[in-house]
Amino acid sequence: MENGAPAETAPGATPATVEVPAELLARLMHQAAGRDPDASAHGAVAEVAALVGRPSPGPSRPLVEGVDAVMADHNVPGAALAVIRDGTVVGVQGHGVLSAGGDAPVTDRTLFQVGSLSKHVTALAVLRLVDDGLVDLDADVERYLTSWHPADDPAAPGRLTLRLLLGHRAGLARHRSVGFRPGEPLPALLDLLEGRPPVTTPRVRRELPPGEVFRKSSTHYWVVQQVLEDVTGEAFAPLARRLVLEPLGLADTGFEQDHPLTAGLPVALGHDAHGTPLEGGWRTRAHLAAAGLWTTAADAARFTVAVRDALTGAPGALVPQALARELLAGETGTFYGLGTIVDDSGDDLEFGHGGEPTGYWNMAISRLHGGTGFVALTNADSGKAVVKHLTAELGRGDTVFGTGRLAADWRSAGRSDALPAVLAPVVTDEERE
Repeated sequence: MENGAPAETAPGATPATVEVPAELLARLMHQAAGRDPDASAHGAVAEVAALVGRPSPGPSRPLVEGVDAVMADHNVPGAALAVIRDGTVVGVQGHGVLSAGGDAPVTDRTLFQVGSLSKHVTALAVLRLVDDGLVDLDADVERYLTSWHPADDPAAPGRLTLRLLLGHRAGLARHRSVGFRPGEPLPALLDLLEGRPPVTTPRVRRELPPGEVFRKSSTHYWVVQQVLEDVTGEAFAPLARRLVLEPLGLADTGFEQDHPLTAGLPVALGHDAHGTPLEGGWRTRAHLAAAGLWTTAADAARFTVAVRDALTGAPGALVPQALARELLAGETGTFYGLGTIVDDSGDDLEFGHGGEPTGYWNMAISRLHGGTGFVALTNADSGKAVVKHLTAELGRGDTVFGTGRLAADWRSAGRSDALPAVLAPVVTDEERE
């Protein structure tokens, strides 16, 4: 069942107010303060979600046909979709429910954890600092780091730069990402970098000479986050809000790990591939720049349009066109630029990013010149089937989308839940547990 809701309040209209019962508000406040001993007591979030996220009455025409059937076939409880045409968001729509077995609907303003879509936002934040003259993409990051320093390794000599880190070509060792249930103690970023308790992964280290090999690893973005925090003196979440989210008007989006508890929005709880809810609902993370983002389909679509505006040199874009084009500059054959999927094998370059944190599967992608694209946020590990369906449906008729190799391989995958080999290094995260 599609759950349509207007993306914006009409000019001159008064937004609806919602009265939250005092008992329910108290439960939420205890949760947010960490005083709720029951990590699975996110029912309060879902109850408020039902209050603030109830869709407008009456049926709405689906943006894309067949989505509900795909969700049912692949145990995906909920999805939020946005369609972009001619560089404009033409519709945002929710499907299904926040949690399996519940009846609180997904709406256009439902929050999802989006994993490596965070990297796309982080890359734009870095370009803002480049434009301000605070950092250089090709300078050794030792110039900026003050809180932590990568150890030298004779087997992996060379400079680590923001360009190489953002493009996954800096040669850092890959570590399993660390996620924690809501309410559990969250380590600091320096704990991750140093590999000290409560983190169980080793210290981040060089493994390959910088610039030698493309190898996707979130550890690159752990270092990017530390660079940004050291050079500005600001914590990453408010820094990203100042540099990117506020200028673009993305009020529903945040890197703060308590964002789903404090935003007052419906929250899609994560599920495994069988549709079973995650214990605790989701995972919190210290590596925000790599995988900490919470957003809605509407905001993710606005961000995608804003990136395209910068890439095409539209007036008022967040960064100059020449600088924005750095996002597309990567190693030939990797389908990756700087924090950006890049497929120029078709008749129009396509860009964006995917994200696969535990319990969710997401994609935001657009054609550069034609301006057609989509956002799909799902609350299940099997949500890739929804993305495949959208890629196929938007490639039909005169919509003209998905003519490159990435989308073609996705559509032709033998199993609907299979991930084509060409997509694996650029779409998936290491955010699994």
